[in-house]
Amino acid sequence: MPSWRWLGIIAPAVTFISVFVSICLCPGFSWTDNALSDLGVGDGHSVVFNTGLIAGGLLVLAFSAGLLRESSGEMRAAGRLASPIGPLLACVGVFSERFGTVHLIFSVLYFLSLAVAFVGSAVVLRHSGRTAACLLAIAAAAALSWLLPVLGFVRGVAIPEVISSAAGGIWLAYLALRPGWYGPDSRQKGLNREEGDCFPQQK
Repeated sequence: MPSWRWLGIIAPAVTFISVFVSICLCPGFSWTDNALSDLGVGDGHSVVFNTGLIAGGLLVLAFSAGLLRESSGEMRAAGRLASPIGPLLACVGVFSERFGTVHLIFSVLYFLSLAVAFVGSAVVLRHSGRTAACLLAIAAAAALSWLLPVLGFVRGVAIPEVISSAAGGIWLAYLALRPGWYGPDSRQKGLNREEGDCFPQQK
């Protein structure tokens, strides 16, 4: 597996480690009353949180660039879907909650980009029925989690935020570990494929 594909696993790991370290450094944080973005302000923990988001976003950007550069078919389409996620995540860290509306806009766009990526991937992989169904199920679970604050079960949005981000991490790891992909010179090697198929023809 090309080394750049490990970024699809490292990126969510870096992001989640920074989030949970920040929570440990912020004893007043509440899963039911706060948003994850609340960790982006204050002493100590805010540096860890924002730096983790920026680093994770840049790693996602590098991973999606690798998909666009060295793959084709379904994997290239996935790279296009992943492309906006990295910059938006990094911007959530750069423009912390101190920036008010600007931070809110980037946060909303980040979670919307995750939703688009899941639905788009399910469409791209529609011929792989089980994979598409799993992606839609994960997306539905993440979407339903946002009903928790809407229906008043919790006051903050930290729980749906972490569930949605975890869903995104699962998607990135799937792309990183999925067997079968086309390198930049696949066409020169005479690999035959149908449109949208990222697996080389078996001999």
